[in-house]
Order: sequence, then structure tokens, then C-alpha cells
Amino acid sequence: MNKLIPASVIWVLAVLASSCHAHPQRSARPQDPLFTPAPGFTLNIGSRPNDIAVADLNKDGRLDVLTCNDGDTVTVLLGNGRGGFTPAAGSPLKAAAHLIAVGDVNNDRNLDLALTHHDSLGVVVLLGAGDGRFAAAPGSPFAAHQGAKAHNHGLALSDFNSDGNLDITTSNQDDNSVSVLLGNARGGFTPAPGSPFAVGRAPYPLAVGDVNRDGNLDIVTPNVGGNNVTVLLGDGRGGFTPAPGSPHGVASRPYYIALGDVSGDGKPDLITTHDDISLMSTLLGDGRGGFTAAPDSPFDLGRRAYKLVTADVNRDARTDLVIGTEASDSVTVLLSNERGGYTPAAGSPYTAGRNPRVAIGDVNGDGKPDIITANNGSGDITVLLRK
Repeated sequence: MNKLIPASVIWVLAVLASSCHAHPQRSARPQDPLFTPAPGFTLNIGSRPNDIAVADLNKDGRLDVLTCNDGDTVTVLLGNGRGGFTPAAGSPLKAAAHLIAVGDVNNDRNLDLALTHHDSLGVVVLLGAGDGRFAAAPGSPFAAHQGAKAHNHGLALSDFNSDGNLDITTSNQDDNSVSVLLGNARGGFTPAPGSPFAVGRAPYPLAVGDVNRDGNLDIVTPNVGGNNVTVLLGDGRGGFTPAPGSPHGVASRPYYIALGDVSGDGKPDLITTHDDISLMSTLLGDGRGGFTAAPDSPFDLGRRAYKLVTADVNRDARTDLVIGTEASDSVTVLLSNERGGYTPAAGSPYTAGRNPRVAIGDVNGDGKPDIITANNGSGDITVLLRK
């Protein structure tokens, strides 16, 4: 004789069955690529772009793109708010540039450009008109250093002396130092007292941030000739001194450096790629200017990497990494965990052009960070939209 099954049991079995059927769909969704190419978009920009920046140059609420190209030109691309770009009037600009930084240096609410050349100790400053056009600032270029040999590999715009005006810092590879130029709010710059400041051997592109959380900006450099990184603590007046324990040893030939809270503890951490090897080093910050290697450091990327940038791409309150990987002509996205370790994002690495230089910004206005690459080997840009 069949027994009746209570209605409550039937309900539970139905829920379980529904869950079992739904489970494969839920488990498949995280495997969808986190980034996808913008529809039909690749744009030629010029010969061998070396650096890229993203900002709203014409104040229309849409992000635009700038690239420094071989042949002494700067390409200016205006965004359409949907992930597409068109050249600005007068683009490309004639300017000898290897690296680029963007900010309002004369406080007129228009974004301006700072440019450095690999073989020059000067900094070119171009003042923006607010519509994508630029003109040289009076007195430009500004001497950053008086060394015997010009060999620059770093550039940043930041307010180092807390006066509300943007200042400039550069890396002097052959002099083992960084220079700091203080801004006068009119587009002019003069060396800070004590500049240049000594760092390790052959500094490469630097990073700026408040690593000891005292409200003053600090400078970190990867020293490609010293197998270490230097941490300089800022005094809030434009001066810098080495942090206790600096320099910090890492794998050989640290190449590019970035700051970000990859462990999610509210303290800035330090990440470097390395020249000629596939490793990436992570140093966890103690919030006082000290750093120690993360448990899983160095991390093997599987391919030689170039520039890296930091952003919280999956909105978990930890900083993730976006890395241009040269050998495979792709972009690697790594999601960080609370130990300073990483997991590749779904779909990573993502196809880009040859030898990509990376930048991050919301180019289609959906509130999510997108990836833009200037492809040094193919002379174009690639746009990868966050899904």
C-alpha cells in the first residue's frame, strides 16, 4: 500500500530539484569573460606608442585618450561615451614625448599635459584649452636635472608640498635619483629644495601614494639595476627621505611599479613587474612605510610583463591588477585576495595588439572600469569593456 507523502516534504523536494537544475547555470556565469572587446573597435594612432593616459580633456563628461608615439607626436582621441574615439582637431600634436601625465597645472579647470622624452632631462608642459587643444606653457620645457647624461624613465603629477598646486617628479636612470619640480599654479615649475633625491640603481617608472598614511605623498621606484625598490617618504613640503628598511629586495630587475591595497586591509601595498622574466613581486604595506613580501610572492605571470595599473575591477574592496604582457600581445587581469595573492579573472588573458601599454577608465559610461591599450608594436589602440 502506497503511503501519502506529506505536502511539506513534497515542497522541500521540489525546492531541491529546482536548485539542482539551476546549479549548472549559476556555476557557468562566472566563466563568462570579465572583459570583452568593444564592438568593431581598433584605431590606428601612430608609430610605436609608448605611453597612454585617459582623462576628460574637453569637459563633455566622456573619457578621452592620449598616447605618446615614436616620431615625436602625441595623439589626442576624443571619446564618444560608448567606447569609441575620434582624433581631436590638431591631433597628432608635434611633441617629443616618451611618457605622459595629465592634470590641471595652472588651476584654470582645464586639463594640461606633462611630457618627458627618454633622452632629455627636461619636462615639456602643454596647457589645455578645454577642448582637446594644447599650447606650450611659458618657460617650457623645464629642467628637471643637470646630469651629464639624459636618461629618463619616470613621470608623475602630484601635489607634494600640499599647496594645492600640481608638482612634477621624474626618474633619472643614469643618476640613480628622482627629481621633484614644484608648481607655481601658473604652469611654471622650479626644483624643490634638495632635489634630486637619491634612490637605488637605475630607477624605472615610479609611483606616488601615501604609503605611511600621514597625509603626505611618498614616492616609490623600481630599481632595475639594483634588484630592489626604494621608498621615499614625503615631508609635505616637497622634501623626501628614505623610509626605514628601504630599499626592499625583490626579484631581479624590477621594471614597472604600482601602489594599491591588494590585501584589502586599508594599507597601500607595492607590486612590481620584472624585466626579462615572467615574475611579479608583491610587497604588503604595514601602513607606516614598511613592506614585507606577500606569502605567494613572487607570482609567475607565465609571460614577460610591462606596465601594470591597479583598479578594483570586481568591486570586492580589494585592488586588482591590469597588466600588459608583451610576449603574448595580451592583457592579464588578476583578482587579488586577502593574502596578497591572485587569481586570473575569467577570460584572462585578453587579446590586444602587439606589446600593449595599459590604462583604466570607464569609457562607455556604465560605471564599470574598462581597459584601453596603446599597442607599441602595432600602432593602434584596443578597448576592452567590463561586462
